[in-house]
Amino acid sequence: MSAESLVTRLITRRQEAAPPIQEDILGRPLVGPCWLAWSMYRNGYGRIKIAATRSYALIHRISYETFVGPISGELDHLCRTPRCYNPSHLEDVTRSENIQRSRAKRVKARCPRGHSYKDPENVYVAPNGERFCRACGRIATAAYRLRQRAAA
Repeated sequence: MSAESLVTRLITRRQEAAPPIQEDILGRPLVGPCWLAWSMYRNGYGRIKIAATRSYALIHRISYETFVGPISGELDHLCRTPRCYNPSHLEDVTRSENIQRSRAKRVKARCPRGHSYKDPENVYVAPNGERFCRACGRIATAAYRLRQRAAA
């Protein structure tokens, strides 16, 4: 059995079980359940072993080419899950669009402790562009001073 027929069989089963994609009130896609690859590369993208060549391929690219068509640029995961190979979660975009979307995804509104990054008085921007929460910095400084006093 060839790798393509195996992938087609697996994806067809999952596609039959997945509901059609819908949109929210803003027109953005509401994605259904992700189809997660079992085997992954270190960067988190799903892979599949091709028996004929004894090599691995990116499963989301095979899935898109099988069910949608040829890829002209790069594939963007609308669900933001690199392991997902559901073709309704993938969109063929240019490299610059993909980079732009990934950067927008990374911008966080809150620090890990929940303080807002939108308040300019609470944010310190380092020369390299990294943002730090001043409230968390004050908490860390106070804890450090308590440890130093206890040790003295």
